[in-house]
Amino acid sequence: MISITIKIEELNMAKDDFRFIARFYDQIIKSNDDIHWKNIICEMNPERILDVGGGTGRLTQFLVNCCKKIYICDLSFPMLRAAKNKGIFQEIYCSIEKSPFMKPAFDCIVMVDAFHHLLNQRTAIQQVLSLLKPDGIFILEEPDITRWQVKLISLGEKLLFMRSHFQKSEIIESWINQKEFSVETYREKFNYYLVIRKR
Repeated sequence: MISITIKIEELNMAKDDFRFIARFYDQIIKSNDDIHWKNIICEMNPERILDVGGGTGRLTQFLVNCCKKIYICDLSFPMLRAAKNKGIFQEIYCSIEKSPFMKPAFDCIVMVDAFHHLLNQRTAIQQVLSLLKPDGIFILEEPDITRWQVKLISLGEKLLFMRSHFQKSEIIESWINQKEFSVETYREKFNYYLVIRKR
């Protein structure tokens, strides 16, 4: 069973960069089930998946046939409300940097296009990895800041006062204990994704 303890006074202070677009997010950011790492997860047949910063569940909605339960944690109530309307997730309002979950809890964890919004990135990585069950995997997908197109996106988010800080894949890899985890890096157009497996 997963135990949740949330410090409401801390979470209420969190800045929500998505509160104004949550209602229209799925229409603005189009998604389909052609996810390049989907087969990696489906072949595992995981019992529980955690989508960190998953918002409306726009991608993990395509994994419902691959597992028994999908949890979404996010700090945007409006985004979680949109996810709840789909009726296929367990929505949890929380910060992954101060994880409320018992450890280890998940067979698979994904974080897509969310890592650069986190305040304490290195802490978040360690928290996520601590939640993986033995042989579990963590898939982290991010825009590739080495591409000039992504540099423009980064500049735009700063001008909008969003709390964005994009990292190179090599920096994130350096934060991972590779005696305990294997790391594979893939690049797809303007993004990269890491497949991190618990040994």
